[in-house]
Amino acid sequence: MHFFHLSDLHIGKQLYGYSLLEDQEWILTEIYELIREKRPDGVLIAGDVYDKSVPAAEAVTVFDRFLTKVSQLEPKIPVLIISGNHDSPERLAFGAKILSRQQIYVAGTCPQIPEDHLKKVTFQDEWGETEVWMLPFVKPGYVRKLMEESKKETDREDGAGEQRDRDGETEIKVKNGWEEIRRDYNEAVKFLLEREQVDTEKRNILISHQFYTAGGETPKTSDSETISVGGLDQVDISCLAPFSYVALGHIHRPQSMGRESIRYCGSMLKYSLSEWEQEKSVTEVILEAPGQEPVIQLHQLHPLREICVIRGRLEEILEANKDSICEDYVSIVLTDDEELYQNRIMVVGNTYYHHSTVDDNYFVPADYIGQLDELQQHDPDLYRVARKGRFGINGRLVFPQFEVRTEREITECIKGITNPIEKNGMDFGFVTSYNAVVRMMIDHDNKILYLYDEYYSRDKTDPEIARDIEKWKGILIKADCAEPKAIRYYKQQGFRMKPCKKFQGSREVYTKKVKRFRSIVCSDRCQNIINELKELTFAVDKDGEIIEDEFNIDPHTLSAIWYGLDDYEVSDLKGGSISVLK
Repeated sequence: MHFFHLSDLHIGKQLYGYSLLEDQEWILTEIYELIREKRPDGVLIAGDVYDKSVPAAEAVTVFDRFLTKVSQLEPKIPVLIISGNHDSPERLAFGAKILSRQQIYVAGTCPQIPEDHLKKVTFQDEWGETEVWMLPFVKPGYVRKLMEESKKETDREDGAGEQRDRDGETEIKVKNGWEEIRRDYNEAVKFLLEREQVDTEKRNILISHQFYTAGGETPKTSDSETISVGGLDQVDISCLAPFSYVALGHIHRPQSMGRESIRYCGSMLKYSLSEWEQEKSVTEVILEAPGQEPVIQLHQLHPLREICVIRGRLEEILEANKDSICEDYVSIVLTDDEELYQNRIMVVGNTYYHHSTVDDNYFVPADYIGQLDELQQHDPDLYRVARKGRFGINGRLVFPQFEVRTEREITECIKGITNPIEKNGMDFGFVTSYNAVVRMMIDHDNKILYLYDEYYSRDKTDPEIARDIEKWKGILIKADCAEPKAIRYYKQQGFRMKPCKKFQGSREVYTKKVKRFRSIVCSDRCQNIINELKELTFAVDKDGEIIEDEFNIDPHTLSAIWYGLDDYEVSDLKGGSISVLK
């Protein structure tokens, strides 16, 4: 019996602002041809099918074409898919019952109630049954209630944690450390696996998407992965003992953990410069008799475009590539840039290159230079170009100062603010687009914007949304002034809602306002904000110039942030307001 192991497709992902859909469709076609040739007994996809929880229609179409071709092969080849941390569990599992009739099995969510269990698919060969268990990406909060119910049931059975109060009623006491345990990834995964009571007499395979460690040793990571601060998402492989093979996703570099049969297959494409020397492949796993170690074979993939890193002196690079046209993604690292900046003038053939900075312009106001100096704190790429006059990317990434921290860290940071300023914004999407509410806290003294809570929905009416966000009736929310009827409705329902201020050019002005924060810190619970803003890039015109009020996607959470901050001004270190640079 043999399987193909895939993970981290990240369909819809961009590489420094460039769409990879064409590259992804190319490589999925190669994977399909490999499946058609080798005819595995099953294809295991270990999460992160899409790069965003709300994938673009084009990304969904690419995956749909791949699945359709695989499902049309005869005899049928089952495809087993779990959700990863980038996927929306509910969206990925849409139509799962219908798809299962085509032997496409999708596990989007982990068990939520005692009656729920991990999805399992059974295969049969001459050595008997092989059971493939599907464990979607899990956070402790996903199974908190289920763990508490299990804990209460255990306490009832052994009598621990119970006492009679004066009225004769029974109380279930939760141990002091339980609040910590239920937030622990290791305990959550261990709990879900142990409750399945896996039959170790059979061959068992687990599909999982977590950050696994082996006796404290962590996997080798790449720049394209989302890893929790402080290693809070780590799970030790000791809970994986019952499984003959563990098909892992989440880490983009192919590698094994602890034993050869606990394996990250890696991503299908190189998704960052740090991966440029990696070989991407499809992992084939061959299971024979029970008790035997699986045989693992790698089938190298051949991308449409490579990622290349070129290092050298500028003059050498220009000369070596003057007559060539490259279709790859190329990063150029200059080894002589300090020499260039010192000499100020360079001659290549009949071309003179002159280096200058803003300091060479005696007519530039001092306050403008001061604003450029502040870029060093919150936009180092743009500072390198605009202030120092050096080679670099001139700020195509909208919020380079955006970072993600755990909910616990955000809470502690907000508690430490001397004079916190609360802001809340709402963007109306109604039934045709996405509704977004973003809750913010500002550390004005240190110029930090904290994004600590969100609401995000689609296909809902005003009454439905009002019920969803009823808990926020007591807070002031600034909303889109273009929708006065909606604002009036929410006010009638008891919400403190006011219209924001919009004017010609406000999109650009408000975006620059948000960019002036030294740091934008987002809670890891706000996945929709992260998906929209972490890698948000400016759109470009036909000449490759940045359009400062258009983006690669329609970021609804950014609109909510604009509205919430419409009456707030970020001030500079000297205490005055920073004027908007046109």
